[in-house]
Amino acid sequence: MKYCFHCMKEIGPDDSFCPHCRRETAFPAPEHHLLPGTVLLGKILIGTALGEGGFGITYIALDLENKRKIALKEYYPSGYVNRLNTSSQTVTCNHSEDRAEFFASGKKRFMSEARILSMFSREAGIVSVYDFFEANNTAYIAMEYLEGMDLKEYIKTHGTMSFENAVNMLLPLMYTLSGVHEKGLIHRDISPDNIRLVLGGVKLLDFGAARDISHESNKSLSVMLKPGYAPEEQYRTHGIQGPWTDIYALCATIYKCITGITPIECIERMIEDDLKKPSELGVVISERCEEALMKGLSVRAKDRYRTINDLLKDLLASGESDASIAEPRVLSKADTAPQSDKTTANEDDNRTVTISSAQNKAADDNRTITISSAAQIIGANDKAQSFGLSFTEGAEKIAGDEGLSPIIKETEEHIHCPGGRTKGKLPSKSAVIVSVISLILVSAVIIVYLTGGFNALFKKGPAEETVQIIEDPVPAVSVSAGSYHTAILLENGTVSAVGRNDYGQCDTDDWEDIFAVSTGDFHTVGLKGDGTVVAIGDNESGQCNTDDWKDIVAISTGAFHTVGLKRDGTVVAVGSNNDGQCNTDDWEYFSKISANNFQTVGVTSDNTVVAIGNNLLEQCNTDDWKDIVAVSAGRYHTVGLKKDGTVVAIGDNTSGQCSTAHWKDIIAVSAGDFHTVGLKKNGTVVAVGSNNDKQCDVYDWKGIVAVSSGGYNTVGIKKDGTVIAVGRNEYGQCDVDEE
Repeated sequence: MKYCFHCMKEIGPDDSFCPHCRRETAFPAPEHHLLPGTVLLGKILIGTALGEGGFGITYIALDLENKRKIALKEYYPSGYVNRLNTSSQTVTCNHSEDRAEFFASGKKRFMSEARILSMFSREAGIVSVYDFFEANNTAYIAMEYLEGMDLKEYIKTHGTMSFENAVNMLLPLMYTLSGVHEKGLIHRDISPDNIRLVLGGVKLLDFGAARDISHESNKSLSVMLKPGYAPEEQYRTHGIQGPWTDIYALCATIYKCITGITPIECIERMIEDDLKKPSELGVVISERCEEALMKGLSVRAKDRYRTINDLLKDLLASGESDASIAEPRVLSKADTAPQSDKTTANEDDNRTVTISSAQNKAADDNRTITISSAAQIIGANDKAQSFGLSFTEGAEKIAGDEGLSPIIKETEEHIHCPGGRTKGKLPSKSAVIVSVISLILVSAVIIVYLTGGFNALFKKGPAEETVQIIEDPVPAVSVSAGSYHTAILLENGTVSAVGRNDYGQCDTDDWEDIFAVSTGDFHTVGLKGDGTVVAIGDNESGQCNTDDWKDIVAISTGAFHTVGLKRDGTVVAVGSNNDGQCNTDDWEYFSKISANNFQTVGVTSDNTVVAIGNNLLEQCNTDDWKDIVAVSAGRYHTVGLKKDGTVVAIGDNTSGQCSTAHWKDIIAVSAGDFHTVGLKKNGTVVAVGSNNDKQCDVYDWKGIVAVSSGGYNTVGIKKDGTVIAVGRNEYGQCDVDEE
């Protein structure tokens, strides 16, 4: 079997150019490198060198046993060893007792650090170590091979990012690095070119031997210094180094991300410190966070934070007094201020409850209460009282007559405009009566009974009864942000749309009895109360051919296709199918769907995820996801909300849109083209990813009950039903305050 030594993929025996990477299969290798085609330990096939530094050479390689591409780092301190690959693979030390001692000591520490780092292989933020061994008179570390671009290249290509996005992106890395510091290791070479943006987050590269090698010798450290990222102690042979050394480099990296400027070299700052604060360069950052960043950039080590956790306490402006940070905080002063807007709360345990698109199973009679995507049951008490009923009266009637004991399930999302709620359980009839959560649901049921509700109320499905509940009216109950237009579902079941309208995708004035809406690139789809679907706009790919759909309970639109979830758990799809995104004929027992660009994603009844369609950036590799309660498909990435309120993401992460590993207490997620938004249970919003159009400037939002990410904008609904939006507005897609 023949492989291309550039990409390690199989090629034909006579191929002179690789059909995968299009590079020549025959090429010369530097004489001191291992020859491509060399096999180590009978299982590692060596390819070409990926890079070379003062202390090692890194090769692309193939693990023949596990059939996976890896990166293999070889300990090769330049100037201390030699090898002539035409005669031998073995590394020989230069003829000097001091050099031999240095080489042996460095190799020992290289292996020791590999052993410790392998303990962190499952942690976020640091490249995984698969194996480490000695061969050829030197040492090797087998690591995961990382696709993607480094942070330096990203900043050069995409420009600066917001302070919040920079910190959110680096948080997983910092948390893990804190644990590495506790083991007595420091990186000493943190900089944008050693941080790789990969699927699902960022990874710190080249962790290791440089610190200990130099520690044992009198060799000048200048060969490993990164001007602007190295603190003053790294300029001195006997400088005292520790976690504070990496803290300087981390803060310098954040400074570069948010200003686009490499900090002045530390040795120059010792003479005259002219480093400007980010705010002086026009960066939006809170005073406290800026003070934390600049403290981490202090010239003298004694003035810096001693640990990463100490840095994070101030950098995240959390005000925590504990020794470790349990949860990243929203990065603004507004988040730490008292909240005036609150979502509905269970006063018994002070847990926040936000009710939106969801399915609530009534345990006593096994009926499913489905709260529609339009459901924002706020002010339900007022509505019930207008019918002459109090909460207690309604609760007693339903609990007594119907035998219902609702159980609030985990957060679930509206397909395109997610919302959600937290978990709670009402164990008895008395708890039903006193619980605010139950009373809200009860009032909604009463409203439906008294107002007629949907035509399909209590209509039998294949497996169980389904009750459709209409929410208490508010000005806006649901919203969907497309790439170029926004559709707003109003309390009376009509739809208002703003933005680009060249295909008539905003002509929704005559729509009535709508309880869910979803926007594609150039079309708009509405789900009616009777389970039928209306669609307008571009129909070149047949994405609006939904006239014969029936018994639909949820909808979602991709760029050029439309997907519908039926009451029996099957899925229908129309439109472009170039990537197989409409191949849902065999889908059964699904509870959620989401579509975007050229993929379709669904959550099954057992909370696993299935994804089909374009998988160029592995955005459909969701087979191992478990305990998912909601999904959202972005243009080239997929996001999943887990039962515990954490978020997983896979696919394109060049803008940091998959850097959600640190999110907690999330009740809804929405994936845009190149950004991801999360709604927290306290009504605030977090966002990661591209912010070139300010689509992630949501950190001052409060009292939000639903969010939706468009191509380059973000739209939210407040508890009072008003709609707010940030981001690109060239077509008026953010002019939601006029609707």
